[in-house]
Amino acid sequence: MKNDPQLSDSATAAHDLERLLRLREQTIRERETVTREREAEIERLCGLIAQKDQEIKAIQSTLAEREQAIVERETANREREAEIARLSEIVARREDEITALQALLFERERTLRQFEAHAGQTQAQPDQPQSEAETVPVNLMSLVDPAGALREGGLDSLLKILDRVDGWCTANKAAKLYELASSPDCGLAVEIGIFGGKSLLPVAAAFARKGAGVIYGVEPWENAVAVETATNDVNDDWWRKIDLVAIKRNFFGHVQRLQLEKHVRVLEIPSDAAIPVFQSARYADKIDLVHVDGAHSVEQSVFDCAYWLKLLRSGGHLVLDDINWPSVALAHEFLKSTAILTYSVSNDAEGHFSIFRKP
Repeated sequence: MKNDPQLSDSATAAHDLERLLRLREQTIRERETVTREREAEIERLCGLIAQKDQEIKAIQSTLAEREQAIVERETANREREAEIARLSEIVARREDEITALQALLFERERTLRQFEAHAGQTQAQPDQPQSEAETVPVNLMSLVDPAGALREGGLDSLLKILDRVDGWCTANKAAKLYELASSPDCGLAVEIGIFGGKSLLPVAAAFARKGAGVIYGVEPWENAVAVETATNDVNDDWWRKIDLVAIKRNFFGHVQRLQLEKHVRVLEIPSDAAIPVFQSARYADKIDLVHVDGAHSVEQSVFDCAYWLKLLRSGGHLVLDDINWPSVALAHEFLKSTAILTYSVSNDAEGHFSIFRKP
């Protein structure tokens, strides 16, 4: 964490954000597969955002103009929309194939753990075998049979399980995410930035408990992508060195052990590359919950909040993490000006996040 830098004057702020947004424009140009006309439109709109970044109202106006331009272009380009829809179906089928492969890869590990757990119980009580009616206490079940503990204990068991998951989600934040996902009208969620899954698992667990719902996690698990937009030296150095391959492996292990495969889908791509997938008719205006916890640079946090808020359905919720970061402040203010703040907290014990509802 670092202290919030004070902008010396509006000219310096405008210059800094213009430089950051131009870097984002370069990234978008390299990745997007849309036509040259749309790339030119994006560059023009990003220029407008750079010119008006000092005031949140001006940013909102620029984004609204950009949204209108996209809507107009989508109306005039029906063939492109159909192509995106076709590609999204291919992505969905590939996700199902990946999920099936994940289940196969971890089946051997689950079987081994079950044998180990059974052997441990037998050695601990050789003369007092448990009957099926005698249940293991929830705090022990979370170690022996985490999926069973999750079914039996709900949120309480989940919080114990999360103690062994990589990440920084507090118990309070996990409870809030679990509560939002447990709502009857919440069935499609997206998380930007999975890392170890500590905030994704509460949503998936809530879906599993009520028997319906899918959360899409967007996470490339690549060190180079994590530092593509700078935050600060200490944070960026940490992300360059962390073993994201191990973090990814542990995450899929938790999903498998908790038997949440039916409720979790993963897109191993950056958040801006995932946007075209969710702009298709299959997902547009149908997302119920978005958790934004991706790259914390100024431009990336604003970009994520602006675009994923657009894809959220009316009445859906967006959770923004790490609102105490100076580089996330602008994104936080943008959401305050465009959505309805329903909950906010900022302390180390409960977490640093805000929940917004889209009007």
